[in-house]
Amino acid sequence: MKRLKIIFSITIISSFLLATASCFQDLNQDPSFDYPEGGGQQYAAQYDETFYMSYEADPYYVDSISLNNVLAVGTPSFADGKIGKAYLGAANSYLSVNVADLKTPLTTAFSATLWYKMGTATRAGILTCGKNNAAHDERKFGFRFFREGSATAQRFKLNMGNGSAEVYADGGVAADLDPAVGWVFLTFTIAEGRCAVYFNGTLVKETAFTGAVDWDGCESISIGSGAPTFTVWSHLSDTDLIDELRFFNKELTVAEITELMNATH
Repeated sequence: MKRLKIIFSITIISSFLLATASCFQDLNQDPSFDYPEGGGQQYAAQYDETFYMSYEADPYYVDSISLNNVLAVGTPSFADGKIGKAYLGAANSYLSVNVADLKTPLTTAFSATLWYKMGTATRAGILTCGKNNAAHDERKFGFRFFREGSATAQRFKLNMGNGSAEVYADGGVAADLDPAVGWVFLTFTIAEGRCAVYFNGTLVKETAFTGAVDWDGCESISIGSGAPTFTVWSHLSDTDLIDELRFFNKELTVAEITELMNATH
């Protein structure tokens, strides 16, 4: 009986200490809430994932990899997403990610995946990482993922710079989507000598080029706009839905893209 009392007391004390530690951990968070994992797991280890936003931290915008807050410019908001909540764009609005806040520095290989749902036929910037300089040669650096076209066929394009020239992955009609299509899993990859765009894991365009992406002067990544470095052709704020956004420091394979898509379907 005495032994049972000792075991019971140890159990009670251990439970109290665990609960207390959890409370203090919550109090030390900034902001003070538990960061949810969102609809899908994190792929930091196997895929060199460097950024992940599930948009479940309403009203905060948080990178679940670094736990850094992401700057909201203008008045973006949240709405029902592919899984849980999603980013809802607004006029003159976007999210700005400080490149220095990423888990690991940008490399010559980069991929981005996201669930995306259009509701408008207005051209827009989706993801932008450019150089803002007086020479106005920003398209020779970083990347721009955007769309443009008609009310029934919005064409998705990737533009990137290798430091001396700009390169396009423009799939023509193969990269067209009707704004009424609903949710689509978008992916683009950049590696030394190659960049590509995928819809739902299917390649729609790949382009070869000399060299590698040049990140010189690329200090931030804009989510949901071409601003501030890619506005010359009015690829402005995207007022549509973005969910389960991820960045990787590698060129994803078709198998990996498919796994990521199915994990958050």
